[in-house]
Amino acid sequence: MNPSAGLHNFAYYLLQVGLLVMIGALLPRVFRIRLPKILLPYWQLLLIFCLLMPFFAPRQTPTIPNTVLGVSAGSIGGSAIVMVSERPAAPMIHWTAILWSILPIVISSGCVVRLGWLMIGWVKLKRMRRSARPPQPFALEVTSLIRRIGAGADILISPRIESAATFGIVQPVVLLPEEFETMDAETQASILAHELIHVRRYDWLFTLGEQLILAMFWYHPAIWWLTRRIELAREQVVDRRVLELAVDRRQYLKSLLHTVANRATLLSANLFFTRHHLRERVALLLEEIHMSKTRMITSLILVSMMLCLGAAIATYAFPLTGSAGVPHSRETSVIQSRSGAPAAASREESRNPEALSIPALQKEPVPTPAPTHAPAADGKEQIRNLVSGTVFDTSRARIPGVEISVADPETKEVIETAVTDQKGDFSFAVPAEQKVELTYRKGNFTPAVVRDVLGGQPPLRVILNLAMVSETVTIMAASLPAGPAGASATQKRQPIRIGGNVQLPKLIHKVDPLFPVEARQQGIEGIVMLQVYIGLSGEVLDTRVIKGRPPLDDAAIEAVRQWRYSPYLLNGEPQLGITTVTLIFKLDKQ
Repeated sequence: MNPSAGLHNFAYYLLQVGLLVMIGALLPRVFRIRLPKILLPYWQLLLIFCLLMPFFAPRQTPTIPNTVLGVSAGSIGGSAIVMVSERPAAPMIHWTAILWSILPIVISSGCVVRLGWLMIGWVKLKRMRRSARPPQPFALEVTSLIRRIGAGADILISPRIESAATFGIVQPVVLLPEEFETMDAETQASILAHELIHVRRYDWLFTLGEQLILAMFWYHPAIWWLTRRIELAREQVVDRRVLELAVDRRQYLKSLLHTVANRATLLSANLFFTRHHLRERVALLLEEIHMSKTRMITSLILVSMMLCLGAAIATYAFPLTGSAGVPHSRETSVIQSRSGAPAAASREESRNPEALSIPALQKEPVPTPAPTHAPAADGKEQIRNLVSGTVFDTSRARIPGVEISVADPETKEVIETAVTDQKGDFSFAVPAEQKVELTYRKGNFTPAVVRDVLGGQPPLRVILNLAMVSETVTIMAASLPAGPAGASATQKRQPIRIGGNVQLPKLIHKVDPLFPVEARQQGIEGIVMLQVYIGLSGEVLDTRVIKGRPPLDDAAIEAVRQWRYSPYLLNGEPQLGITTVTLIFKLDKQ
C-alpha cells in the first residue's frame, strides 16, 4: 500500500469511529432511552458498526492534484516542465513513509502488551481455581435460589481473591473470597444470584471479546468509552434480573456497597462490582424505569436507523480512499524566464484530456550564458545565444540520450538537432532574438514540445512524462445464440532502450470478456476502445470509453476492470500509468 494513502485511511478511520461514537452517545439522550436491556444491544451494535465501517464504507478514488509533483502517469499528448534552475533539488525526507513504518510497530507493541496483561489475568484465575476449595453448605434459601437460576457452574472459595469473579464457558467457575462464608444468607444469595446470572447469559464470552477488541484499539479513547458503556449496561441488566428473583432491593444494594473495599482487578472475569460504575448502578436501582414493549421496539428501531445515518455521515465526512487515481483533465505547463524577469506561464491543451498534468518547480536565479558570435552567409558576424538545460524524468532522475529538435515555430523547419549527454545536459546556439520551438524525444517517454524559447536565457529544466502502452483483445462468438468462446489477446509493448530506466506494465492477469447474448442475437459486431488507468500496484483504477458500441461497452468494462498489470516502473519506482485497450468483438459466421 502507498504509505501516504495508508496513513490517510488509518487516520480517517479513527476519525470515523470517533464521530460515530459521538453521534451514538447522543442518540439515547435524544430519545430518552435509559432502560439497560435496550442500551446493552444498542452499545454492542454501535461497537459492531465501528468495526465494520472500513468494509462497507464507500471509497473514493482520489485524483492527483495539479499541485503535487513526483508521480506521473503516461500520456498521449506531449508535456514538459521547464524550470529556470541549475541547482539540483534538495533531497526530500518522506515523513509519511517514516511514520507509516513506525506506526504499525507502536500499535502492535501496545496490542501485545494489552494481550499479555489479559493473559496474565487468565493465568492467575486458573491458578486460583486450582487452589480453591468447595464452600461450606449453603443455607436453604441460598440453595433454593441457585436451583431457580439453573446455571451449571462450580462455586469455589479462594483465599487469593478479594471479590467474586466468574469466568469460563464450557466449565464456568464462580470464585468467591473466604469472607463470603461469614456473610449472612441474604448477602450470599445476592452475590451468587448476580454471578450465576452472568454464567447463564454467557457474559464472560462477550466480555472476553470486548477486551480483545479493546486490545486492538487500545489507542482510541472512543473505543474505551464504548466498552465501558457496554460493561455498565450489562451489569445493570444483571442487577434488574437479580431483583426479578425476589431479592430484597435494600439487601442487594448493601451487597454492592460491601464490595467497595479490597477489590482485585481481573479483566478476564465478570466482576460483581465495578468501582467506576457503582454510582450509576445504585442510582438506577433506586428508581423504577418502565417502558412498554411497543415503545421499546420502536425506540430500538429508531436509534438503529439513526445509527445507520450516523455511520453514513461519518464515512462521508472522512472518506477512505482506494489507490491513487488520475485526474480527468490535463494542461501542459511551460515556465520560461527572460533575463531574470519573473517566469511567464504558457499553457497548451493536450490532445488527450485524460493525461496528468505536472506543475512547474520553483525557479532559482541563474547567470545568463554569454552570447557567442558566428559568421553569417554574407560574411557579417551573426550573434548567437546559447540555449542549455537538463532533461529529467518525473522521479527527478536525469535522462541521457534525449533527441532535441530545434525548429522555427512558424515554418516548423528543423534548424538544428542535439542530444543530451550522459548527465542529461544539452546546449546549442541559436540566432539572437529568434524564438525557436524545441521538441524532446526519447523511447518510452512521451514527446514534449517547448515553444517560444530564446537564446541566452537561464538553463532550462525539462521533465518528460512516461509513454503509454496498449492492449488489443479480439472476442469471437458464433452468430447464433451460444455460449461465449474463449478470447485471445496480444500485447503491444515498446522495448526498453538502454538508459531509459523504464519498465512498461505487462498484463499478468486477464479476464476474457463475454460476448453479450443480446449482441449475438442481433448480429452486432464492433470495436470497443477503453482508456485504462493503472495503479501503483498494477491494479485497474478506472476505465473510460474512448470508442464503443452498446451493448458491447458494458461487457468490455466489466472484464477489463478485473485485469491486473505489473507495475509501471520508472527507475525502479512504481508509477501511475494509462494504457489503451482495444477489444474487437466479432461474430464467427461460418
